[in-house]
Amino acid sequence: MRHQATMPRQQASAAGRIALLMALVAVILATKSFANNSSSAVYIKSELASPYLVTGESTYLKVSIQNVRQAPRPAAPVIANTAVNFARNMVEIDSRRRITHSYVYRLRPAKPGTYTVPPVTINYAGRQYSSQELQFEVLDPGALTRVSTGRAGQDVLVGWFPKKTTLYVGEQCPLTLKIYVPTSLRPSSWGLPEPDKKNCLAWRFEAPSRDNISELVINNANYIAGPFKTTLSGISPGTATFGPTRLKIVSRQRRIDPRRGIVISDIPVGLSLPAINFDILPLPPNAPAGFNGAVGQFNLAAECKKAAIKDTDTLEVFIQVEGEGNLENIQAPELTGKGWKVIDSSKMERGGERRQARGAVTFRQILRPEPSPELPKAIPPYALSFFNPDNKSYYTLTTSPMPVTVIETLENTQVTDNKTSRPTDPVAQRPEQMSDILGFITQPPTETNAESSPAMAWRSWQLIPAVLCMAIIMLPVLKKIREMRERNSGPRERKHALREISQTNEEEDFYRRAGHFIEQWLEPDDELMAVLAERDRHCFSPGDRDDKTIEEERKQQILELLKRHLQLVIVTLITGIALLCPLEPLEAAEATEGQASQNAPVLLSEVQAALEGGSYRKALKLYQEQYPQPSQTPADILYNMGNCHYHLDQPGHATLWWRRALAMDPTHPQARQNLRFLELKEGAAVPVIQPWQEKLTILPLSGFHYLAYGSLWVLLICVLVMGIIRPKRPLAWFICALVMPFTMALGGMGMLFYPDSDTRTPFDEQAVCLKATRLHTEAHRDSEPGMSLAPGSLLTVKARRGSWWQVSAGEDQSGWVQESSVAVVVEPGS
Repeated sequence: MRHQATMPRQQASAAGRIALLMALVAVILATKSFANNSSSAVYIKSELASPYLVTGESTYLKVSIQNVRQAPRPAAPVIANTAVNFARNMVEIDSRRRITHSYVYRLRPAKPGTYTVPPVTINYAGRQYSSQELQFEVLDPGALTRVSTGRAGQDVLVGWFPKKTTLYVGEQCPLTLKIYVPTSLRPSSWGLPEPDKKNCLAWRFEAPSRDNISELVINNANYIAGPFKTTLSGISPGTATFGPTRLKIVSRQRRIDPRRGIVISDIPVGLSLPAINFDILPLPPNAPAGFNGAVGQFNLAAECKKAAIKDTDTLEVFIQVEGEGNLENIQAPELTGKGWKVIDSSKMERGGERRQARGAVTFRQILRPEPSPELPKAIPPYALSFFNPDNKSYYTLTTSPMPVTVIETLENTQVTDNKTSRPTDPVAQRPEQMSDILGFITQPPTETNAESSPAMAWRSWQLIPAVLCMAIIMLPVLKKIREMRERNSGPRERKHALREISQTNEEEDFYRRAGHFIEQWLEPDDELMAVLAERDRHCFSPGDRDDKTIEEERKQQILELLKRHLQLVIVTLITGIALLCPLEPLEAAEATEGQASQNAPVLLSEVQAALEGGSYRKALKLYQEQYPQPSQTPADILYNMGNCHYHLDQPGHATLWWRRALAMDPTHPQARQNLRFLELKEGAAVPVIQPWQEKLTILPLSGFHYLAYGSLWVLLICVLVMGIIRPKRPLAWFICALVMPFTMALGGMGMLFYPDSDTRTPFDEQAVCLKATRLHTEAHRDSEPGMSLAPGSLLTVKARRGSWWQVSAGEDQSGWVQESSVAVVVEPGS
């Protein structure tokens, strides 16, 4: 009976597990379907090279089809009073490796007026796709403004073509400037317009491309036309003035020189173009609560690629705002619900597209579940409020909730302890076997300078052999000093000599002894030189000398003089020794160290609280305020900063700070372990390690240091013992001296070929790739991309040219990258 009662319960439990598994599979498939639909949907777009023309001028229509393998060429659109001819086709690949097929048609309208380009339609995979409808305007040449060049019959025609002249505050307005230059001026190039701006903002003008330049005839004169494009927005309500605008055209002149023949010279021609005014209106009142200044027409979409995470993990959400308006000023949409904490939010670069009012901007956010009794089941909707200037209304867009399964792992207290505890054995597990990085180091730093950092601690053992070598070297020195003392016993001899001088009363003998004392023990000055002169007169002058007794008064004066000078010599020696040992720097160092030790507990408590709360940006800010210079920061602090960047999902910055920790302490085990783990995880470009080099890891890098330097010290000690002490049985010392060069070479080879990047490239030449980028064959150009670099890749800096760096990655890969994509490990001047 008990068995029969248990069976339905087991079947219900199994059915529940199967239902949960099916729900999880459905969530994953729905997420993949959404991702595929959002990133791989067929997209067709039409655009005109110039929507503003004059009679006799032609323009180009470009039809772009995206996310198709082989796009069929669409039929040419039919436009009234306009000749439409196919020009060419091309294939483009953007930064996200999306293939775009483009077809270009040439349009030549016959007379002035407003023309409509109908939607271009294609059939692909059983479905029909259409582009948007476009309009362009053809004006009479008399509507253009004539600008004098200072040369008769060579005036330039100018036309300003804004999309509208009445704007709301923050509204983006495309603006086109058309320049018609007579061919008789022989223009070889032209610069970019430089306008004066009042109460408005505008991007730098985009120069005309080869496809945009056209040739036409106006009033029986040949002209070359080129459009300059930008976008303009007003700052505050009132009148905005754009211009006057300065433009420089280079005219190529040809003349005949009697001696050199034909001479070609480029002469700049300066133009002053008229200004254009705009009316700026204030935004209407009663804006929604979440309105942050977005003006235009937009669509909102959000995507999360993870369907299930642990409650201690983070996930990425990509929010895309697409449409037409002030995309560059739009802030990230707001997360409307609770249960999730935004760890980091960033805006992805748009590149050259940021000049355009139409396009898309993508935000990347890192979220983490907030600790709560009930785990969230979905990411709440994102909301974006904007103002539509066409119908003068506010709108609020929201995304759909994104289902995410959050799996509960450990209690919050255990998770906190694991994140902030120092691992007891950081090298017990190989990086290939790790599932996550090692935790933070919570011990307060004891030193704040590079000389006293842990990088110097491994060399402290060398004090023992150094002291031993000094002791061996001092043996003959001490023996020599002992012999000198035996010949001249110093202070005792000086006292004995003074006593003998004081006991001598014979004049000649007294002066002889006094002169010998001065020459042997004192530095003669004027007074002592006078005594030596008296000695010479009494002892070495020609003639017979009587055994005459010296006067007692003169005798006492000379004795006092000798004693005073002898005391002066002793005081001078003591003063010199004192000057060699200054106290003020030591006191200042002690005061600085005391102040640092007092500030350390305060910093540690604030950082600990930030780490426990998951506020990694706050922890980074506290660290950087306390240690502004990486070269003066302890290795443990640099290691913790790398961990903070890792939890902020910034692998490139994490690698940078871990390498800086190794620059301070090459034996730092946690930094070396985390660095290798992250390089394997990201697929970073690092030096190739041969299989035989892997066997060197049987010893740590510090072991080869000890072997090489220890052998050198032992060899030096053996040589000193055999050369100075000369033992009675030197054979053992001789054999040891023969073996040490081999062990020293073994340690040196291990240091040289150890599978670590810092042993091959000096730290001051190392750079780290901060984000995914590509090597380029030339500087200052985004074309011809080569090898792709993952975040955390190790680079060697070869040269710098402006904002571009020439680097090498590995043995046979080199090229140019932008400065914003990389950072050096050791900053210059540190």
